[in-house]
Amino acid sequence: MKDDEVVGVIIIKDNIDVDYMWKNFGGNISYVIAPGHRRKGYGKKSLNLALQKCKELGMDTILISCLYYNTASMKIIESNYGKLKDIKNDDTNTANNGKLTRRYLINIEESLRLYNEANSSTKTK
Repeated sequence: MKDDEVVGVIIIKDNIDVDYMWKNFGGNISYVIAPGHRRKGYGKKSLNLALQKCKELGMDTILISCLYYNTASMKIIESNYGKLKDIKNDDTNTANNGKLTRRYLINIEESLRLYNEANSSTKTK
């Protein structure tokens, strides 16, 4: 929230193994940033906050994905030290219409440490 306006929404799913779609094309975290707030760093910070919550929930590594051509989401994930696991295509999924999906793994402890190091060094400059 910012000034009583929704900036974005984050969803954390701690057990994606029970759902085919989340396990194969979604992941543990989903997020949406409102169009008027995009390209302002909210996505990067929101994912970092979600990773902090995942750590509190006892999670070590999360799976997160984005559509192949969604470069904004790709940058958000990679700025939180997501490592590309694979690229999947599901022609049987009508919701995805056979589009390619990038799937990333994020080691939560490493991501939080590197994120904090990167942001503390930029603030001291």
